[in-house]
Amino acid sequence: MPIPEARLYLGRQMYEEMNHTITFDYVIKTLNLDRGELYRMHASCPEIAAKEHFETELTRGYWRRRPATAPSRWPTSSATSWATTSSWRGSSSSPGS
Repeated sequence: MPIPEARLYLGRQMYEEMNHTITFDYVIKTLNLDRGELYRMHASCPEIAAKEHFETELTRGYWRRRPATAPSRWPTSSATSWATTSSWRGSSSSPGS
């Protein structure tokens, strides 16, 4: 991935997912819950199944609607700062003016 800001964001997102997974595992172990039973609840509990279906369809809808490529106004070089690119701001003026 060429954009450093995107790499930072994805790294943070992976950290948050890892933290969520570790916390979930800790709760399961602390409360002495059956991991298999919790996993099966996705199919057996109507509320959980409905929520999972909603989130899956929402995600699929996002991927169907998103553009195949980035708009041409976005910088393509990792050396170009998106914050100071005049085409990003929509003007040809210098930064800060």
